Amino acid sequence: MEKRFFRRVNIIDGMCTFAHDDVFTGIIENISLGGLFVRTNKQVEVGDKIQLNINLSSDLKNITLVAHVIAMRIGNERVAFKFDNLATHDFWTLQSFIHNVKG
Repeated sequence: MEKRFFRRVNIIDGMCTFAHDDVFTGIIENISLGGLFVRTNKQVEVGDKIQLNINLSSDLKNITLVAHVIAMRIGNERVAFKFDNLATHDFWTLQSFIHNVKG
């Protein structure tokens, strides 16, 4: 059984935009301090570095950061991203959000 290093939480209304040759949107399915899983129809390649703008909730600011694609599930249009070097303020914003998610 795989043990995750960071707690992963499911998101109900999470949205993100990302830039890769153009700007695309995605629906965040789950997120952790290590990365996120997004439903989108944008095709990207494993290893691509992508700038993400994550909208967590109305009472927290958006987070803009760089992540790289670690998996692409084409059949069900999902992308797994891993964060690259979170800035301190982004880390604490994300940590606070994750801590407050019920479940």
